[in-house]
Amino acid sequence: MTLSHFTRSYWRVLTVAVLGAVLAFAGSFLKETTYTSDTRLLIRGRDASFLTSKAQDLAGQPGVVDASLSQSLAATYAAIATSRSVAEDVVGVTALDQRPESTGPVAAVARGLAWVYRCSRAVLTSGFCAEVDPHAKAVTYVQEGTRAASLGVNAGAAAGTSGSYVLEITSSGRTAEEARAVTDAVADALVRTSNARFKGDSATYIGNLEEQLRAAEADVATRGAALAAYQTEHGVAAADGKQALSASTYESIRQEYLRAKADQSDTKAQLASISASLNAVPASQRSTQRIVTGRSTTSLDTDSANSVHNDLL
Repeated sequence: MTLSHFTRSYWRVLTVAVLGAVLAFAGSFLKETTYTSDTRLLIRGRDASFLTSKAQDLAGQPGVVDASLSQSLAATYAAIATSRSVAEDVVGVTALDQRPESTGPVAAVARGLAWVYRCSRAVLTSGFCAEVDPHAKAVTYVQEGTRAASLGVNAGAAAGTSGSYVLEITSSGRTAEEARAVTDAVADALVRTSNARFKGDSATYIGNLEEQLRAAEADVATRGAALAAYQTEHGVAAADGKQALSASTYESIRQEYLRAKADQSDTKAQLASISASLNAVPASQRSTQRIVTGRSTTSLDTDSANSVHNDLL
């Protein structure tokens, strides 16, 4: 088969291929460059913001908080970090709804195509095309560009599992500075939300304790009145009552001493377990990054602190 015969027979294939290459090349200029930034937050599981059904904080529970709680806390904080309320706070802090539009012919063509796509879809689905509020657009932009998840273990037998108390937040932006500002604003908003929840739960905790205290005082008064009536009716001397009170006080102190010794042994066991884990985890970690450009390959080794070691420390 000659070249002329091939061209006459398959000119449509060549035309479609060339046209597709031209459109792909032109479309690459219409896509804006997106930068990402990430930060990490330490989740505190033993805090009064997480209470039991009896209004007791987790710090009073024996043993180390297990991995299932860390995953639940990470999922809770991740849902808060990607919520609309946090996105609105971020827009208010970073003023993304007031940023100027990109200039230039490429940006104008990109906005025009985006408008045509949005209005065509709106007309087909709703029958009309409304203007987009800059604030709502910025809030949606922050929500779609924010990701939050528990950071997995980097090394060891549990590598890849998400059972740590470190939450990694990643956000995007048009520039590197904007991505960093959005990520920091999301982290700050999450911390403020956590603090507000801590204050509310602490107030509830205090209210429950005050209610229990009032009930205990009323019970003591009732029992005291009953005891006085019994002593008067049966002629019990005050010395006998004092002797019984001294015996009960001694027994109470002895029980408190035994509980204190048990708590001390439990704390020592926890400290020994954490120390053993700390000795088994290296203080630093090395990451290797390969950059391939054309026919050249560059390897970049980076040494950084091990986040698991820092958490254990």
